[in-house]
Amino acid sequence: MLRRFIFTIFSIFVFLFIVLFFIYRIEKNTEKTKIEYNEKKLIQLSSQLIKDEINNILSDIKILSSHHEIERFLKSPRLNKQILIKEFVQFIQIKKIYDQIRILNPKGKEVIRINFNKKPVVVQTRNLQDKSKRPYFKASISLKKDEFYLSPIDLNVEFGKVEKKFKPVIRLAKVLFNQKAEKKGILILNYNASILLKKLNLILKSKGKELLLLDSTGCFVVERLKSRWKAERNNTGHLFFKNYYPSAWKEINKKKKGYFINQKGVFTYTTFYPLKHFKNSKTSIYPEKFYWTIISFIPEKIFTQSSINVIRNFSLIFIFLLIALSFGAWFYVKNLTERQNNYEQFQILSEAIKQSYSAIV
Repeated sequence: MLRRFIFTIFSIFVFLFIVLFFIYRIEKNTEKTKIEYNEKKLIQLSSQLIKDEINNILSDIKILSSHHEIERFLKSPRLNKQILIKEFVQFIQIKKIYDQIRILNPKGKEVIRINFNKKPVVVQTRNLQDKSKRPYFKASISLKKDEFYLSPIDLNVEFGKVEKKFKPVIRLAKVLFNQKAEKKGILILNYNASILLKKLNLILKSKGKELLLLDSTGCFVVERLKSRWKAERNNTGHLFFKNYYPSAWKEINKKKKGYFINQKGVFTYTTFYPLKHFKNSKTSIYPEKFYWTIISFIPEKIFTQSSINVIRNFSLIFIFLLIALSFGAWFYVKNLTERQNNYEQFQILSEAIKQSYSAIV
């Protein structure tokens, strides 16, 4: 009986293992496909969010540059400066997404500047700066009437130094022309890029995921890694992706978009070229070098945990079925053994009756 029971249990064990193993493989592949689909969808949504946000701020500078108060200011700066400043203060107060609104003269000197940090602050004339050597001025002053300047995500610089407070910005600029088509100045908006980065992070629904935004040099621009930057950043506050994920960086550099898994985790990425999406926009660097890499990253620990959960669930099912079928096998073998014993006793009894009958005859 014991030998038969052990053989039955072993057969059940092998059968369950094979069936559940194949089901597990199917489930694991399905989970990988699901993760890949969700991550690619996440990247697509992130790209659309960036496109929509930049489109909105480009619309702002287009509307603002055509404001009638600017036209009056260009005709008579002294008479209309304070009126224009009031318009700018109201605009920056309502929007709350711009750190600065400025007008530079054709030589790069600030003539109007409003800062925004919880509330608008009009910068006094004595504190206005010369921005003629800044890359965004050199690129902006050459713009034509319907063209815009759009900068990469950069750190804010004041009086030649990066601000102590980490403040990523996107600069937008448009040349101001008078009625004679003469360049009379440049309107510049400093968009607070932290707002965009926060919106990108809101897309993340799963705990443990990371959405990384890199510039064309492979530098982080997302504040998620700020704690690491304090220890490892260089004098401009930058930290490079390749320092943390060298093998992933090599893979990302091969194609413009993709999905792969390595020892660090799951990487899904795409390359976003702002100038390709917005006509008449220019920048201070070569257009082909102006792009952002959007990366959705699931750390290996989180990704592995998903596989562990699947294995654990299947292990519990396997153990439950093995115990249940073992009890069934035990009663089956026991019943079968009893039936065989009864049959053997019946045979012995029948044989004994036959022999007794033969002896009597």
